[in-house]
Amino acid sequence: FNLVPSLLTVSAIAAQPMDGGTVTGRAALQIPAQGDRFLLNAQFQAAQLSGDAIARLYNASPGFALGLISGTALVSGPPENIQTVVQFQAPKAAYPTVGRVLVRGRTATLQDVVAQIKGGELHLDGIVTDKQVQLNAAFPGLALTAYSPDLQGALSGRLAIDGPLAGFSAKTARAQGSVRFSKGLSLIQDPITAQIQWNGRQILVDRAAAPNFVARGTVGASLDGPAGPQLTTLNLNRLANNYKLNRLSALGLPQNPLHGLAALTGTLVGTLAAPTL
Repeated sequence: FNLVPSLLTVSAIAAQPMDGGTVTGRAALQIPAQGDRFLLNAQFQAAQLSGDAIARLYNASPGFALGLISGTALVSGPPENIQTVVQFQAPKAAYPTVGRVLVRGRTATLQDVVAQIKGGELHLDGIVTDKQVQLNAAFPGLALTAYSPDLQGALSGRLAIDGPLAGFSAKTARAQGSVRFSKGLSLIQDPITAQIQWNGRQILVDRAAAPNFVARGTVGASLDGPAGPQLTTLNLNRLANNYKLNRLSALGLPQNPLHGLAALTGTLVGTLAAPTL
């Protein structure tokens, strides 16, 4: 380090976290004249840090491996109001992710976070405090065949997600928003728009609508399987007008194909691949 009047500089900082990786950097501290404030400016580079170990520090469990994380951090401001800007990459995570985090006090703001998930990308921004997580998630067009060969088209939508920081996971988080299936779902082959909620166990469908169709109910989800998140069971009350009965034959319902149009009121249960009406 070097100390001259009004300025302390540290030209080489190096640390090795207990869970692996390295942190290097440099810093400068402006020492004020009487009545002025100290000002810190520092730059750090982190390589091969354990993302899973960092999550454990906050008792957070995202439900998938974070892998090794690298990035840069710029630290600036007076000691009582330090601001840190972090650019990070987690290329070996179960869902490779890049993004930016602004930290001030006890609040971290996520910006331009993009995760590679099955079928496409998940975009995130939001705020994390020492107690709460509040996120906005957008998926511009996930290819549904990545989740099941029985599904066609793309899924897009936006969700507002919140939950406690301590033990944050898909099971403790809650979400609500809207989604769109570009080629329908199960018996409905027209685009479907739905308002949904997530209660930690299943998807609550407040309203799903397509031309001449409306439904409400629940969709089950498996989060912990080796294939990743999957939609599993259906339990939907549905009303359809002018429904083309020949569409039932594509799903094996019934054994003898039907023709014409009908108004349907009933319950759709079972799985996406084998629904029962």
